[in-house]
Amino acid sequence: MLVILGVRYTRKISFLMSTAGKDYNSISPSAEYLVRLKALTRIPFAREAATLLISSMAPAAASADAPERKGLFKRLLHFENRYWTADNLLRQTHPQRILEISSGYSFRGLGWCFEQGVHFIDTDLPDLVAAKRPLIQPLIAGHPGTMQGRFELLPLNVMDTESFDAIINRFEEGPVSIVNEGLLVYLGDEEKRQLCDTIRQVLLRRGGYWITGDIYIKHKQKEVTSGHPVWDAFRKQHKLEENMFDDYAAAQALFESCGLEVVKREGLAINKLSCLDWPGVNKKDVIQLLERKPPVRESWCLQVK
Repeated sequence: MLVILGVRYTRKISFLMSTAGKDYNSISPSAEYLVRLKALTRIPFAREAATLLISSMAPAAASADAPERKGLFKRLLHFENRYWTADNLLRQTHPQRILEISSGYSFRGLGWCFEQGVHFIDTDLPDLVAAKRPLIQPLIAGHPGTMQGRFELLPLNVMDTESFDAIINRFEEGPVSIVNEGLLVYLGDEEKRQLCDTIRQVLLRRGGYWITGDIYIKHKQKEVTSGHPVWDAFRKQHKLEENMFDDYAAAQALFESCGLEVVKREGLAINKLSCLDWPGVNKKDVIQLLERKPPVRESWCLQVK
């Protein structure tokens, strides 16, 4: 079953702004960058969505020069690993009701609903949902098999508690698993605490888990660049480095102060990384480096203390 709801929205709608006047729509351009990148992986629906969404695909590995190829591979490795570590933790909760917040152009929900009979609600800001909505039917039509679950695509600003609760109430009774990637790095400490409180209240009422792929640790260097000028400018604009946690202990302390505890952690999903099969990539050497190097990001599964 597929449900896609939508009405007209503008960027001036009040709930798109925090009390500090923050425009969360400015985050959305990163979604197109990521779908270009993920098109080079085996993440469900990523290539198909990129083909529908944009006229030119992500730069082909074969046509990139050595420095560009190296930078592209590092970004690809990072984001594919983030996707699969969060997905692995989500599977371990054995969910029947799943809410994905700030999903961007991820189509995790469609993949899950073709695979099993879950109720999956996919959400993001109204403007992005409006852009994403026309892709759903073509993706379904082009996918073999029959959808087993119920998929909904709905607009949501996660800082709006009332709207958040209204979407949760669309689920039947029972535990809810909430999942996200690429959200907490856009939120300051006060916003993180507000979101933690919203999710904690949901889990108190319903039971369930919160899986976040956003446990990022600040880098030791004074300035970190990706080698991609547009992405680096975006990172500076949104203060991504400043919004990361000082260390994993600081991340755990914040969640615990908000009444949440860490159940499971996952930093690597090596067996899922399709980018390791790129031509010219020494898979063994990359895996050894990943396992030896301390991770600067993890996915965590949280529940109410």
